[in-house]
Amino acid sequence: MTPDHRSGIELLCPLCARPLASTGAAGRSLACGGGHRFDAAKQGYVNLLTGRGTGFTEDTADMVAARAGFLAAGHYAPLARALAGEALRAAGRLDPERAVRVLDAGAGTGYYLGAVLSALRSGTQDGDAAEARAGSGPSLAAPAGHDAGARPGSGPSPAELVRDGDDPAAQAGRPASGVALDISRYAMRRAARLEGVRALVWDVWRRLPLPDGGADLLLNVFAPRNGAEFHRVLADDGTLLVVTPLPGHLREAAEPLGLLGIAPDKEASVAGGLGPGWTQTGVREVRFTLRLDEADAARLALMGPAGHHADAAVFAERAAHGVPESVTAAFRLQAFAKDAGSQHRPQG
Repeated sequence: MTPDHRSGIELLCPLCARPLASTGAAGRSLACGGGHRFDAAKQGYVNLLTGRGTGFTEDTADMVAARAGFLAAGHYAPLARALAGEALRAAGRLDPERAVRVLDAGAGTGYYLGAVLSALRSGTQDGDAAEARAGSGPSLAAPAGHDAGARPGSGPSPAELVRDGDDPAAQAGRPASGVALDISRYAMRRAARLEGVRALVWDVWRRLPLPDGGADLLLNVFAPRNGAEFHRVLADDGTLLVVTPLPGHLREAAEPLGLLGIAPDKEASVAGGLGPGWTQTGVREVRFTLRLDEADAARLALMGPAGHHADAAVFAERAAHGVPESVTAAFRLQAFAKDAGSQHRPQG
């Protein structure tokens, strides 16, 4: 099987399951031996959805632009650092001689994928700021001169992972590449800017365009979770990292901005929703304080699920009526491994 030239990761044709190979100028497009070809858009992403497409609604251009601006301000940098640190720990359990293959299912702009790839390549939790910026994200470190817990993109150190082991020590950098999946073409336009990443428009509820065991790390940040397919494409020694909001996330801003509520018992629902064949190996809570001006408060509202129900002007008006002085950011980061000897559960 031939890896994709851009990412170095093996991909499969969504129509016939034959291997996809890079083709065209600079290997931007993909084609299989069955005669199926998927041309890259001018922004660099490839749309694998064909025929009936997907029944789900993609994030709009305005929603994605709001998310890119919010993340570029550094507001969620502590979360990106926590995820990168856990990815380093997981990579330390892999064969050190092989490049790390990272799949981000529901990647959005690629901000968190860029953070993880940067950390893996540099061997440190902070990584290289250039990697994150390419996906419309900031350096993983808090902006210089900001007090912890009091300014955008800063905050107290994330809680320790609830399992044996210290925070990941610096290690030798290693080759790492990624595949970003999302149904939003607007998001994939931004993810395609990341070095060594193949950005694909795809519905994660369908069979994923990777072979069995084709990914070493699987990221799932605020996105749908297809447990059966995640299990199939993850290597036996791989790790699934899932980030979900805690019930108290953005509680101060929920009413004034009209944000959607967060379901309780998310930890149990994530583990149960993945189905059999998984073991939770760790859980970590990441909390910090946001300080938002009117513009960033409006971006925060527009970039999430509420953005499907109102436009930018509505959120700008709400933010103009008053932004809470401080807003709680609260997330849960869970790590999962495949049960020893478990087999993937093919979908019908």
